[in-house]
Amino acid sequence: YDVSISLDNIEHFYKKDATSLINWMVRNSKKQVIFTPLGDYIKIKEEGNTDPDTHKSGWTSKNFNEMGWATITFPNFHPLLGIGAFFAFNCENLKEEFERITNELKNKSWAK
Repeated sequence: YDVSISLDNIEHFYKKDATSLINWMVRNSKKQVIFTPLGDYIKIKEEGNTDPDTHKSGWTSKNFNEMGWATITFPNFHPLLGIGAFFAFNCENLKEEFERITNELKNKSWAK
């Protein structure tokens, strides 16, 4: 695939399973994009929970930066909930792609 996207998804998996999904995305697409809440927002404590609506893992930009991904963090993305969120993305020419995306965001009329 050209791009694989996971939006508000990986936090519903335990870290091991989410990491398997991320690895699958890397193996099967040229670019990967993930969006998730910032940190352990409403994360359950018990292992083995199968309710698909619960958050089973929490993620930070650091988790993805350590894997060599680029991230864009919005610390107050959900102001009413008091939490942030972030995009993580990965591709072959990551530095150039990061600069392109950053410039694109800066040039948007709503961002000025």
